[in-house]
Amino acid sequence: MTMPVTKPSALRIATTMFYLSALMWLTFGILTIDRHVRGIPTVPLQWQPLLAGLMLANAAAMLLSAILLEKQHRFYYPFAIALMITNALATIFDQIGLVDLAILFFDLILIGVLIAGRKSIFQVV
Repeated sequence: MTMPVTKPSALRIATTMFYLSALMWLTFGILTIDRHVRGIPTVPLQWQPLLAGLMLANAAAMLLSAILLEKQHRFYYPFAIALMITNALATIFDQIGLVDLAILFFDLILIGVLIAGRKSIFQVV
């Protein structure tokens, strides 16, 4: 009896984390748009559309990372690492609150999974 072929666990963890991150940034972007429409200033109102756009772009980049890593495109791995390092640095240089620390922790774990599981992510399945 043959065992079913499964994707490497590091790949499953990384893609799941990218999907969760995309969902999180999509939610943040939508909430920022909602605050702008309702006129609730968490930052100056003129900056809210830009911030929402950046959050939605980040969600799209996370989703793309998940899809391409899931297909095991080797050329995309450096972009996924750079995206997560950029996100971690942006979190550090922003106002640090409890949510920021949670996001930073999540980003660092994902970076660790990508680096530690690099060889298994690109196994031929």
